[in-house]
Amino acid sequence: MLGFLVLGSQNVLAYGVETHAFLTQAATEFYNKNFPDKKLSEETINYLIDGARLEDNSPRYMNHFYDPVNQRGLVDLNFSGMAAKDWVRDAKAQTALLYRVFPQTEASILTASALDKIKPIFHQDNFTWESAIQLYAEGKLEQAMFALGHALHLIEDMAVPDHTRNDAHPPFDHGGSPYENWSHKFDLENPDVDLAGRLKNKKPISFSGLSEYFDSMALYSNNNFYSRDSIKNYELPNPDYTKESDGRVFVYKTDKEFGDYRVAISLDDGENLWKSESLILDDAKEKSVLQDYWFRLSTKAAQHVAGAINLFFQEAEKAKKALTLEKQRRPFLGTLVDGFNQIFGGAESTSPYDVLAEIHTTTNVPEVPVPTSAKATVGKPAPTAPPKPVASVVNVIEPVVQATEPKIVPTPKIIEPIPVEIVALNLCSFGDSSVVKLPQNDKKLVINEVAWMGSVNSTSDEWIELKNISGQEIDLSGWQVLDMGDDIKAKLTGKLVPGGFYLLERTDDNSVPGVTMDQKYTGALSNVGEGLRLFNSNCDLADEAMAAPDWSAGDNSSKRTMERQADLSWRNYDGNATNGIYGTPKAQNSAGTMPFNPTGASTTSTPPPAPQVTSQPTTNNEPQPPQTQQPAIVTAGQASHLVISEILFDAVGADTNQEWIELYNPTDQAVDLSSWSIQHLSSTGSLTKKNFEAGNSVAAKSFFLIWLGGNSAGDLLWSSGSLSNTSATIYLVNSTDYISTSSPSGVDAAHYDTSALTGFSPGYSLERKAWQNDCVTASGSGEFLGNGCDTDGSASSPQADWEVRDLPAPQNKTSLPEPRSAPAAVNNFNATFSSQAMELILNWDVLPDLTYSLAEILSGSSTPLATTSVGQYKRIIAELGRDYSFEIITKDKDGLISPTTQANKNPGGFFSAVDFFQDATATGSPYLLNLTWDAYPFILKQLPSITSGQIAPNNWHAVIIYYNQEAPVTDDIFWLDLTGTEVPYRTWGLHAPNGLKIEYDNCRGSITKGASLILPDNSGACNGMAGNHASYGMNWANVGPGLHSFKVVPENFITAPVAGTDYLTFAYYAYQPGYEPNNYGLRLLATDKTRHYFK
Repeated sequence: MLGFLVLGSQNVLAYGVETHAFLTQAATEFYNKNFPDKKLSEETINYLIDGARLEDNSPRYMNHFYDPVNQRGLVDLNFSGMAAKDWVRDAKAQTALLYRVFPQTEASILTASALDKIKPIFHQDNFTWESAIQLYAEGKLEQAMFALGHALHLIEDMAVPDHTRNDAHPPFDHGGSPYENWSHKFDLENPDVDLAGRLKNKKPISFSGLSEYFDSMALYSNNNFYSRDSIKNYELPNPDYTKESDGRVFVYKTDKEFGDYRVAISLDDGENLWKSESLILDDAKEKSVLQDYWFRLSTKAAQHVAGAINLFFQEAEKAKKALTLEKQRRPFLGTLVDGFNQIFGGAESTSPYDVLAEIHTTTNVPEVPVPTSAKATVGKPAPTAPPKPVASVVNVIEPVVQATEPKIVPTPKIIEPIPVEIVALNLCSFGDSSVVKLPQNDKKLVINEVAWMGSVNSTSDEWIELKNISGQEIDLSGWQVLDMGDDIKAKLTGKLVPGGFYLLERTDDNSVPGVTMDQKYTGALSNVGEGLRLFNSNCDLADEAMAAPDWSAGDNSSKRTMERQADLSWRNYDGNATNGIYGTPKAQNSAGTMPFNPTGASTTSTPPPAPQVTSQPTTNNEPQPPQTQQPAIVTAGQASHLVISEILFDAVGADTNQEWIELYNPTDQAVDLSSWSIQHLSSTGSLTKKNFEAGNSVAAKSFFLIWLGGNSAGDLLWSSGSLSNTSATIYLVNSTDYISTSSPSGVDAAHYDTSALTGFSPGYSLERKAWQNDCVTASGSGEFLGNGCDTDGSASSPQADWEVRDLPAPQNKTSLPEPRSAPAAVNNFNATFSSQAMELILNWDVLPDLTYSLAEILSGSSTPLATTSVGQYKRIIAELGRDYSFEIITKDKDGLISPTTQANKNPGGFFSAVDFFQDATATGSPYLLNLTWDAYPFILKQLPSITSGQIAPNNWHAVIIYYNQEAPVTDDIFWLDLTGTEVPYRTWGLHAPNGLKIEYDNCRGSITKGASLILPDNSGACNGMAGNHASYGMNWANVGPGLHSFKVVPENFITAPVAGTDYLTFAYYAYQPGYEPNNYGLRLLATDKTRHYFK
């Protein structure tokens, strides 16, 4: 088989290697014609072409199939592979050993100098869509294009019917694919010169996500064309009429887009004219059917590929921007990335900040919002989910409807970087989403103090202090401290007494003068976008301290540490320095002060006291048994008038139609704006003004949006307005008169100067803080508190009342009032189990104008399921006998979230009673298995044929019994072994690894002995003459409801079963029609997690 994969590659590909080269060139030329402002150079196109050619390297092509009707890759008795739409995004699969051991089977067409530019990735294996975007974001254009070419190849393969109709077409099977063999003649030297003409009046097909390109192209190919060996396997295409020509009868399909075409040749001129058995695609002389196929499929391929190229650059530019912004916000990132390239010679690597993972390119993956979700952006409707592939959805070829592209907001995400230092540790994973997070009341060891800022002696004098807050000694063996940047990997040792401290110092024991460390570590903590996690010996998450993007406390300017309080919150150290340390290493924490500006950015607030060297305070205000702690009282001012609440004055790129000014009314009365104006005073003294219009007003606790230029989100359009990109003051004036430029005044004013705005970048906004007994952030937990902070009511000291927002969120009159109460928790949230559908059905009460977000709780973490406005969700399950937990929240249209409601359900198993025991009175087998079912059939779900989609008249189910093993998940299993090598499961599981064999009367009047209980669903399924599963299934006369006793074959046991120790588990299967007549299949419905112990 492996030899065939290598030696026969040229004959099992889709389009030939050089045909792919031609199609890719044609698609790029079509792209350049339709996107003249984004034209690809000839050199760039060459990299795309070569990448498309080399995707056919052996044995990658086994993953170039995608059947959109059955949603699968190649599934054949001899061949199998991953679906192409999954392969294109699965880096783990592409870099598997199988794809690294084979030599490259295709030669590059690039010049030596061109090859040198992609040398770091040329012999790599990860050519996913995401890898191409990442390379582009990092400025490696040539490498990105080479990787993108691999992805485009896969879309082109969807234009080959064999690849969308589960037709392996190996060369030894009558020469392979007629269509592929015919299309091989088109290449760069012999192009199809008519293709450009067919594309002349066409447009690239536009979708918002990559998967949609695969679904669309594959459905078009599958539904409207045959492959030689799949003519009878699918319902479509349905021929429309016949026509005789040159002594042959051609079967035609109606085509409104390109004109009617020949879909097959009929060998029968009688009543079987359209029967699949009488249809062929070509013969020795007649190739017109294949020509008609190419005419349409090559055109659609070029349209899809050109659209996918455009999608790539949209996503890649967003990724590039996100990475650039992240580098600006975290300057060490650029140094880190450059350092990796120097160390590894530019070899392919994982970027320290995976800015791609959070670029949502499709809308069919629902998300459950978290309580810190950003404000809904007005004027931008939420994208709708793309349609899922449907089996046989069209009878004729129709033009593909272009989908609307949603706006994509990239969010940088930190992942593990390339390890510069190889540490011989069995490390936990910082970013493992499945990790068990210990509840707060179960904390024993905590992160107690962090000097992330270093000390006044040196910024490198970082240290981390842990504390045992349990009442028992803790063995620290196997405990680990990791940081988000993957720089710090500390594996703890020793034991820690109750109340004891454990000090980790960076690099050496000099970070904390005068205090002996317990362990040193290497690596540095970043001042922003960082995190520490403490894992126990089971790699459960015991505690964490995160900087998202800022640390919760600590002060960089005064070098005051971040200290844990009794309620496990964080505060700044509030004492004096000892040996240059503003903190309490290996000592009780101070009372602390409320953190104000943890990153140490420049503000107009009162600076911290000057450093003084004195003794350490020894208050006992750090983690003990949790207790309530009163927050510090901070004097501030609350706005009592209409205010300017948010401004976007410098957009990314051109500012036209991108700038806006948001107002907020914090009072309890509506404000009439009819006689007011908004005025802009530049730093050079230039004054512009826009009068409000009749009827303009702002409701109590509500917003008003002024848009400069044109945008339907604006409540007032300032068509000629423009805001300075660097420095200006905006005045809200309760008259229409121009203000005095020498002594300006107004109801409110907002001044900005980008040179004084820490962290500002184009595309960011300036937002007024919220009010909640103090001026607090208007993001995160303050997202829905309004913008009521106004400490002095003037335009001075903007940083005191304002903050930079990296994801602007303008609100207008349609936005909901703030502050407001969150929606109430969802009522009557419950789960029921449908055994017929194998579904858990979640139901809940629905209220108008709210959406509901569902998540499943897995290993302590929430996994999003769906966001919907209806009161029901169905979750197909494949495991019985275990607890399922779900949670639901509801949110209003602007994103304010309710408390969480939880529902639990254990669907149990299909047997009402199971007893595995020894029968002391038995004369034969001393062991019995009693199974009780209350109705028959007790397994109700039946599967449609994988070819016809119909339910078979006769059906079976099977229960495979396992001894001392969790029931495993298997692929389809069969009655016969046709692979030529002995497979682990034979005769429908009668032979199964670790199966427990039982005896029962069968349909042929004898005894079946095996690990599978084969159950006919009806009397017709019990056939003693069949000689297969229909004969060896349980006798129909014995299958009725009640208790059924089965003898357990003694040969199962090497030693006698032990009560309470040895156990049984079950796996439930249903008959899968469509594999016959050569074989009969079973498909796994569910495994049962319940252990039934020997008694």
